[in-house]
Amino acid sequence: MGLTGIQIMQKLPKKNCGECGFPTCLAFAMKVAAGQIEIDKCPYVDPEVKEELAEATAPPIRIVKLGGGEAVYSLGGETVLFRHEKRFENPPLIGTFITTSMDEDEIDSRIEAYKRFRWDRVGILLKPDVILVEDESDKDKFLNLVKNIRAEIPDVAIILKSENLETLKEAISICGDFKPLVYGADFQNYQNFAKLATDTKVPIGIKADSVGKVAKLSEELLKLGVKELVLDSGAQSPKELFEDLIIMRRAAIKKRFKPLGFPNITFLYRYADNLFLECILASSIIPKYASIILLSDLKAEYLFPLLVERMNIFTDPQKPLVVEEGIYPINNPDEYSPVAITCNFALTYFIVSGEIEGSRVPTWLLIKDTEGLSVLTAWAAGKFGADTIAEFVKKCGIAEKVKHRKLMIPGYLAGIKGELEEELPDWEIVVGPREANGLPPVLKEVSRKIREGAGEVEIKEEKKVEEVKVEEVKKKEEIKKEEVKLQKEEKEEISAVSMESPKEKDKKTTEAPKGEGVVLCVAESINIMSKKIGSAMKARDPKPIQDMAKEETKLGADYLDLNIGPAKKNGEEFASWIVKIVEEVVDTPISLDTTNPEAMIAGIKASKKPDRCLINSITIQPGRLEKLGPFAAEVGSDVVALLWGTEGLPRDANERAALAVDLVGKLNEYGIPNEKIWIDPIITPITLGADQLNEVFVFLSMLQEIAPGAKTIVGLSNVSNGVAAPLRPYLNRVMLMMLMKYNIYSAILDVYDKELVEIAKGKHSDWVALVHRIMDGDEPDPKTLSPKELEIYKTTRVLLGKTIFSESWLEL
Repeated sequence: MGLTGIQIMQKLPKKNCGECGFPTCLAFAMKVAAGQIEIDKCPYVDPEVKEELAEATAPPIRIVKLGGGEAVYSLGGETVLFRHEKRFENPPLIGTFITTSMDEDEIDSRIEAYKRFRWDRVGILLKPDVILVEDESDKDKFLNLVKNIRAEIPDVAIILKSENLETLKEAISICGDFKPLVYGADFQNYQNFAKLATDTKVPIGIKADSVGKVAKLSEELLKLGVKELVLDSGAQSPKELFEDLIIMRRAAIKKRFKPLGFPNITFLYRYADNLFLECILASSIIPKYASIILLSDLKAEYLFPLLVERMNIFTDPQKPLVVEEGIYPINNPDEYSPVAITCNFALTYFIVSGEIEGSRVPTWLLIKDTEGLSVLTAWAAGKFGADTIAEFVKKCGIAEKVKHRKLMIPGYLAGIKGELEEELPDWEIVVGPREANGLPPVLKEVSRKIREGAGEVEIKEEKKVEEVKVEEVKKKEEIKKEEVKLQKEEKEEISAVSMESPKEKDKKTTEAPKGEGVVLCVAESINIMSKKIGSAMKARDPKPIQDMAKEETKLGADYLDLNIGPAKKNGEEFASWIVKIVEEVVDTPISLDTTNPEAMIAGIKASKKPDRCLINSITIQPGRLEKLGPFAAEVGSDVVALLWGTEGLPRDANERAALAVDLVGKLNEYGIPNEKIWIDPIITPITLGADQLNEVFVFLSMLQEIAPGAKTIVGLSNVSNGVAAPLRPYLNRVMLMMLMKYNIYSAILDVYDKELVEIAKGKHSDWVALVHRIMDGDEPDPKTLSPKELEIYKTTRVLLGKTIFSESWLEL
């Protein structure tokens, strides 16, 4: 990890002049640490310090740029060994070569391949993007080749190779502002190449016959002031190439060894005698750090899979791929084909479209823009509700393409069927399966009904009325059984996390006094996603909600989180109603959670004591911030500052810090002091790995320097999301103990877990001390631990990333 914002700030003049565009030096430092701004934006930094900071904050693999205008290619810029640690930054360039010894037909064929091989996949253009032009002692032909390539395929990066430096100078001049890479510097000519690079401002490719020698050559060129290099280790075999790429990457990132901190170039035709083997090798080195991959030729059947692999590997794992909103015809649909709708998350699209194709049922698939969110997440965020779906269906033009009015929605959205039918009164809403693999039989049935209704299919056998009634009764019984089963599962899940008997639940939990080692408990269970509570909310039945509010208060809740989801329809009335009915029966402060700002305002206004309420939550997005910020300041409510940026989840501690600076600064401008701001750094599931959890710890360790006096809050159950219900409490409890090391102020948690609440209230300090010892590296001998301590020990190691997570971690 590079320097933190705090470390950078220590080297700044601390004038808080604002000339950099930020209100304080700390805010500026956080942006520099997050890589969002350059250090030279500060006009008062000492030049030596500026150089030191520029070096310290630069990525361990330096960025080298090729091309120009709208076709700029960045190589390097990498900061991690593995994509799940953060992301891979710049994909490798893939292409082939042209030499002056080739005949005109071969040259034309290769240039034509660059023009033809272009594919659009989920809105991303896949194409070969680099070409090496080699001079084999024919200067005029070489220069003409460069001219032709610039004219015919102007968006392709160029690598120039020639033994004659004067020829290279002329070729560089032909390229103009389109920066090429000049390849061929070695121990015999590197000084001449260094002068060429200095004079023309182009990067140079260097070659040697081992990693050690290429590092030495790189070191010499760095001394001569050349800072844009591309390395060729001269590997003699595929095995050696694979090893060299790993050695160079590890040396640069783990050891910060600057001579190897540059992109690389690979010539795969050195290691294989046919294009198929070259592409197999290419597929192996795309995820293993190749920067430029040159093949002996370009063939569509080999190139396309490589480009798709590259796209997938270099997709930000925290920023989902999306497909364009619109109507997608699958299997040649006609006016009597089914219509289905889903979100524009690319993975969802490919799975759903694949199942539809496999069903062979002609279908119109509507893709609604949900900003890359999956179905349930988009619904919770208010981007895939009845109102937004209805608006899209009306404007997309599907009504003109079909003669029926049946619309299939994902099974996970069964709850909005009634609302959607009100929004689209002319349409019959069909609830599809929860999982995509259930689509084929449902589509066939829907298609059959549409065509029967249109008179296109003769019904050979008609069922008797009695048989139909029997069938309907059976279906109703099945639905009832399913509802009973779901209720039973919900009760079992609650009992799995509760460590007390029904009698014990009736007892009043004694709270430890607020102070060090105590975490405020925000009860999470009054949630629209709960089947029991969700049904009560929709029916405006107060009793189940009020009963749970009283029960959670009795179990030790300091706040009650009322999560009403997007609340798009009648949101203001809904929010007001739920706040009022809860406050009728308990005096526990309310935390209101909804993505609808108007509903949030109405709900807080409906409270008896708005200044005791917690607005959950405010993000940096202008629409929400500009509405809720001034309102919170006016009524005196505390606010949850959720660190969710315009590009989604921050990827590390520095990005969280930079976002916190922005968001806290905005809230301060509205008149909300730090003491009323509860910062949520966002806990991610352990199923996604422990790296993000560790970044949260680093962020929490610096938070008081960023926003003195600010409080903290986490959605604790997020850490165990996706894990089997009986195992979730183990993760939740230990995660809470780990967060207590950083003085976490509050947590949204399951108050039905008695042991978890006891930890939050300051009990079990010996367990907490054990966890903190392990976090500090003072690990006990497992043989000396009691069964309970061993359980805590194993879980702590999983959450720290010292043990790979699996659902059998307690048994290992």
